[in-house]
Amino acid sequence: MPYRDHPFFQPPDDPDVRVWLYLDLPRFLSLVERQALFFVRADTVCEDDGFDKGLEPTARALETIPFRQLDPEVGALFRSKYDFDNFRKMLKDLRAYLFMMRRNFAVSCWHMGEADSADLWRHYLPSGDGVAVASTFRRLCRAVDRHGEDPVHVGVVRYLRYEDEHIPIGNLLYPVLHKRWVFRHEREVRAAVMRLPAPALTDHPGLDGPAGGLDVTCDPETLIEQVVVSPSTTADSADGVREALGHAGLDTDVRYAAAAGGLTSNE
Repeated sequence: MPYRDHPFFQPPDDPDVRVWLYLDLPRFLSLVERQALFFVRADTVCEDDGFDKGLEPTARALETIPFRQLDPEVGALFRSKYDFDNFRKMLKDLRAYLFMMRRNFAVSCWHMGEADSADLWRHYLPSGDGVAVASTFRRLCRAVDRHGEDPVHVGVVRYLRYEDEHIPIGNLLYPVLHKRWVFRHEREVRAAVMRLPAPALTDHPGLDGPAGGLDVTCDPETLIEQVVVSPSTTADSADGVREALGHAGLDTDVRYAAAAGGLTSNE
């Protein structure tokens, strides 16, 4: 199945907002040459997401408060202390289950901003050798619409203070869309696929590194609006980027990131 709207995956206010994907050169070449966007398995990138941390405030509160001291409105949800104790056990099991379920999700992490971000260059490409692909939310949704297997959902990540806020409970997709408040500067848009069983998310063929995931068929011409090359990327590598785009029949604007002061920024 291709891109699908989903009530839990909310679009940005402006569907034509610019979004950025930071890629090393092998993954960029794979995108262009194989017409496939690699979605990384969530357990390799979601250590700070809602799969576990987002349930901690609720779990801590319910593990320590006696049944008799519950707020009357909360206590009314349970017919007895036995029901309440069973719910606490269920919540503990749910946290473990959601943590395990990270292996069943694959995600592609984009970031809203008018320009590429110095912080995100350093985060995704610490070696400095790679590119930032510029697109829009609308283009991203249209580009993955040709994927024929799994539903692809795209939405804005929500940031919570896990110390006193928690993610909703009731759907396996909720943790995919939440991160800690400290990461709010990332302004992330996340595309996600869920696949069962988890072993179906295998290592990416031909790419180095331990991250498993899957290829999502996409249309690079629809997806790619501009390519920004890291200022530390060699001239030969930059020429390779242009050559790959040319071989794919893509007349795409390619430029270097601003060298003055390091890189351009969306701050």
